[in-house]
Amino acid sequence: MRSPLLCGADVYVDWSSIDMGPGHTPRYDWAALDNEIAPWEAAGKEIGLIISGASEGLAYKQATPAYVASEVTMVDCPNEPPVPVFWQSAYLSNWGHFMQAVVEHFASDAHIAYMRFGVTVDGEGFIPGLHAAGETCLKKWDAVGYASDWPRYIQDLFTFEGSLHSPHKLVVSLNYDDMASTGPKAVRAGIGAGMEGMDKASATAVLQHEPCPFENWCAAYIALAGKTPLYLEMYHNSDPTGTLHSNPPSPQELTGPLPPLLQAGVELHAQIFEIYPQDWLLALDPQYPGYAKYHAEYVKALTIAASTVN
Repeated sequence: MRSPLLCGADVYVDWSSIDMGPGHTPRYDWAALDNEIAPWEAAGKEIGLIISGASEGLAYKQATPAYVASEVTMVDCPNEPPVPVFWQSAYLSNWGHFMQAVVEHFASDAHIAYMRFGVTVDGEGFIPGLHAAGETCLKKWDAVGYASDWPRYIQDLFTFEGSLHSPHKLVVSLNYDDMASTGPKAVRAGIGAGMEGMDKASATAVLQHEPCPFENWCAAYIALAGKTPLYLEMYHNSDPTGTLHSNPPSPQELTGPLPPLLQAGVELHAQIFEIYPQDWLLALDPQYPGYAKYHAEYVKALTIAASTVN
């Protein structure tokens, strides 16, 4: 908390943890969230709120409130919890009501740096299992209107967020292949944008001035620079050794060391860097494993990035 390199912290917020449902008074319970961010604010730090309307993977809790899940179609794909159909009116109307409530609750809080409302799951912008699970999952989503309704949903969501006139910057998470096509829609709505996948392969490509993998998502950052605030999250906490090797590769191995990731992010004009807590501990906590060997290198890289984005 005391480090001048650290602007603040991201706090994850599950919709279901706050929205008690339309039959409750008050409908929204902010106490736990307010208590969670209070120590950071007392330390003079900023807060980024990452707000999830649905869950993915082995989530311990479904972020979609039970009353909403009972009113919409839930799609089951392998290795994923049931995911709501985001463009159905019962989801979209209640999600919009909640977004407005969040904006209003924090309107006067000067410590809020930005809010990222999830386009889909976990504050992000992709539908889990849609392609990785093969044709079975894709057919299920097509059966509920994915091909026709997804593009309109994206546009409607961005337009609604823009209409909230939030005093704090709103940002959205986009998938690799959506950065080029959907990023300009965020710009038009006055919303910031970014994604969660800065990894070793992408950083290497950027630093060598080559197209980065996964639909060359890096090019969209260059195109959007100066038009909307850009954030960038590391793919995972880093591998400071740069030598991890497994089959299949672990997330840490794919991420690689932090310094080139930060350097590449600066070259892509990112202004907000979302960095895993393990990497902050490696840089700043003498009790953390690996600190003695890697902290100088990590602090140097963080200092350069911090001085660039101020």
